[in-house]
Amino acid sequence: MTPEPAPVFLVASDVSPLAHLALIHAGRLARVRGGSVVAIHVVEQMVLDDLEEALPNARDVRTSVLAGARKRVEESVAQAIPPGVDVRVDIRIASPGAGILDAAREAGAALIVMGAHGGEGGGPPGSIARRVANKAACDVLLVRGTVAEPFRHVVSCLDFSDISRRALARAAEIARADAARLTALHVFVPPWKVLHYRAPTDEANPAFEAAFLRGLEDELGAAIDGLGDALKGVAVEKRLGESMDVSDGIVEEINGLGADLAVVGATGRSALAAFLLGTTADRIIHDCPKSVLVVR
Repeated sequence: MTPEPAPVFLVASDVSPLAHLALIHAGRLARVRGGSVVAIHVVEQMVLDDLEEALPNARDVRTSVLAGARKRVEESVAQAIPPGVDVRVDIRIASPGAGILDAAREAGAALIVMGAHGGEGGGPPGSIARRVANKAACDVLLVRGTVAEPFRHVVSCLDFSDISRRALARAAEIARADAARLTALHVFVPPWKVLHYRAPTDEANPAFEAAFLRGLEDELGAAIDGLGDALKGVAVEKRLGESMDVSDGIVEEINGLGADLAVVGATGRSALAAFLLGTTADRIIHDCPKSVLVVR
């Protein structure tokens, strides 16, 4: 039986503090999983064109810009990547989103790691990060924060679809590698609050409510049990959240739990479950102030 190739972790670096943090996370994951790191920095063609038009020694501009970019990325890599982890620096000219996606495809990346936004600012993710999260063929980790430490509390968001179960498995891998707590979270819209609200029905019956919650608890338990030995040594708990809006409820739960990483599936099982990237998952990427891992 042919062994699986070692995973490649591709880091999109704009040489910002968040990009450096992304390198640190990627280096740690690569060391634990026996993988390698590719640090990609994309220089925009339009920027080069403008510089070449504005500066007198136009022929030297391109060489100088690319060499300067490589030097800065290599300095960041030297500080961030632990000894023993194989790392390669890739400097290319392209549009940022396309360059990152092309590099990930060429490298056969298992994971793209990048800052949720460029520079040092906080707030919602930038257009490049959202494009990569939407278009990548592999998992994407969008990093937020300022602390270069392992994750302490990972929340996996489940809608009980196959992909959300894969997301739980990825969350378990990270929790185990980082010795973090793991919470399996399912946020639901309570049917007793939205169905037949004008008249007494089974959905408004306390017994129905209790049975409904037991069913969800059982599904969460089955998803966790399905991971088997992957959860050895991981402190894991089940959590149900009730909200009239699933994505808002997920973000509230993640904040309330004090988690530092949310793991979501890129697609889900239904419109009601709402894990189609562009709806709930995209809203979590946009609204959650924590790092987010999007799993495919």
